[in-house]
Amino acid sequence: MTYSSEFPVTTSQSQTHQNPPPIDRLIQPQNQPIGTNLGEPYLRIEGVNKSFGSFVALREIYLDVYPGEFVCLLGPSGCGKTTLLRIIAGLEQQTSGRVIQGGKDVSNLPTSRRDFGIVFQSYALFPNLTVEQNIGYGLHNEGRPKSEIQAKVNELIDLVGLEGNAHKYPSQMSGGQQQRVALARALAQSPGLLLLDEPLSALDAKVREKLRSEITHLQKRLGITTVMVTHDQAEALSMADRVVVMDKGYIAQVGTPHNIYQEPNSPFVANFIGIMNFLKGIVLASNQVCCGNITLSTGVQVLEPIHSNVTIAIRPEDIKFLGEVGAISSPLLDRPNVLIANINSLEFLGAGYLVNVSLEGDSREEILVNLPIEIARKINFNSSQCRLALQLPPELIKIFPTA
Repeated sequence: MTYSSEFPVTTSQSQTHQNPPPIDRLIQPQNQPIGTNLGEPYLRIEGVNKSFGSFVALREIYLDVYPGEFVCLLGPSGCGKTTLLRIIAGLEQQTSGRVIQGGKDVSNLPTSRRDFGIVFQSYALFPNLTVEQNIGYGLHNEGRPKSEIQAKVNELIDLVGLEGNAHKYPSQMSGGQQQRVALARALAQSPGLLLLDEPLSALDAKVREKLRSEITHLQKRLGITTVMVTHDQAEALSMADRVVVMDKGYIAQVGTPHNIYQEPNSPFVANFIGIMNFLKGIVLASNQVCCGNITLSTGVQVLEPIHSNVTIAIRPEDIKFLGEVGAISSPLLDRPNVLIANINSLEFLGAGYLVNVSLEGDSREEILVNLPIEIARKINFNSSQCRLALQLPPELIKIFPTA
């Protein structure tokens, strides 16, 4: 099969789909099975490496994807996520390692003999074909009867919400509608695996939000095992059963969206997913660190040696606003981890403010704090005397060793 990035790739073999696993299961370390009751992985990546000359794009990638699961490969540009997707599809050949799909080693199979449908970022629709012709293209090439093709195409048009558009050409449709056509075409041959290569990145924000919800519901309805590449953390967190965070060719962390966001295992993951405040600290005791002359209690035991340097991390929404200094009682100020801060700048977010503050103390560290609109309305931000009392809840502080 000759491949061109301008045209779609859809291949299919018979595949029985299983019900998707529950999305709230606990996640084990990245190279271990998720659980013992999920059966065999449908897709298994074993020790995959990929080099382009002296540049190493992927390093020892191990990943299991279970039947019906929606997995997002997430990371910054150049992290290797698209290369991994292309290796799964057979569009790139791994330097070493194996790709096993449905119990079959497909590592060296050409694209045409692999069982998947793919949706590209650019949609890759044929401009001279109508919606129904684009969707039925792969079925027509397989020599299916016309009546069967028409029935399948009609079913898919209804499935992706394109009723009344069967005879339109891509140029007559919006970006969101074109993306639905591309998705329907990828599903036309009932593939066992759906691959999505940044499918929503070319759309405006409102359409993107609508489509990511539609794709997720459709994926669950069909129970099709899905791997999606994205650099958009909101897409990954809202769509995936599990998120695979990648950096510089390796897997940094794998987990549910909640697990990745609440329990990042490194400063990179913490910083890439959402917004995170980082403070420089020194270990004072097993449950205490200091930042300049500020002493902070931690909710978990600090495993680093006493007097070692660490990074203290906390999310803006986890910081408690106690009130303006001078307007609150002293018992509040006696709570653990209460800091006094001065306002540097404000960013209005509609539902609240993201406030940049400087902590009083010799470190003069700056942090970001989320203030809901109902709280922000009570604060006189314009006053030069405005000082905020903030608490960093011990149980919500993360401690990372300083590299």
